[in-house]
Amino acid sequence: MRGLLIKDLRFMLQQKRFIIMLLFLSVVLNFNSDGTFVVGYLTFFSTFFVLSTIGSDEQDNGYPFLMTLPVMRKTYVIGKYIFGLLFGGGAWLIAVAISLAFKVANHSQFTLPDFVMEVFMCLPIAIFVLAIMLPFQFKFGSERGRIVLVIAFSAGILCVFLLEKGLGMMGKDLGQIWDSLFDLHAGLVEMLSFGVVIVAVVLSCATSCHIMDRKEF
Repeated sequence: MRGLLIKDLRFMLQQKRFIIMLLFLSVVLNFNSDGTFVVGYLTFFSTFFVLSTIGSDEQDNGYPFLMTLPVMRKTYVIGKYIFGLLFGGGAWLIAVAISLAFKVANHSQFTLPDFVMEVFMCLPIAIFVLAIMLPFQFKFGSERGRIVLVIAFSAGILCVFLLEKGLGMMGKDLGQIWDSLFDLHAGLVEMLSFGVVIVAVVLSCATSCHIMDRKEF
C-alpha cells in the first residue's frame, strides 16, 4: 500500500508546474469572489487528480505489469481511494488557509463558526463526487470513462432540473427549501452529509474492487 501511494505521489510531483499554476489561479480568483470560492475550486480539482494516476497506470500496458508485483487488486483499488482522500483533504486545508487569509487581509465581516460551516461542506461533496467517478474509471478506463461520466452527470443535472421545475409548478423553490433546511438544522445536515458520504465511499470502493477482480488484462 505504501509503495502504491509513493508511486502516485511521485507521479503528482511530475505535475508540479500544473499544481503551482492551479494554486496561483486559485489566489487570483479569490480577488473576484467572496473568499470561499477557492475552497470548492481547489478541493474539487485536487481530489480528481487521482483519476489522472489511474490513466497513467493504464498507459503502455501498465496494469499487467503492476499486477505482477506483490500487490493485490483490492489493495490497488483501496490505495486509489486513500490517495484521493489524502490529496483532496490536503488541498482543502490549503484552500481554507488561503480563503481565511484573504478574509482577514481584506477585513471582511465574518464569524469563524459561519466560515467553518460554509467551507466544511466542500470536502464531503468533493469526496461524494469522487466516489461516483472512480467505479466508472475502473470499469471503462480513462477515455471511455470520461464519456460515461459526462452522460451520467448530465442525467443527474437533468433530474435536478426536472425536480426544480416540478417544485416550481407547485409554488416552491428548491434553493429556498435547501437554505431553510440548512439554516434550521445546519449541524444535522452536516452530520447526515458525512454519513451519506461514508456510505457512498464504502459502496463505491466495494464496487471498484469487484470490477477490478473481474477485469482481464
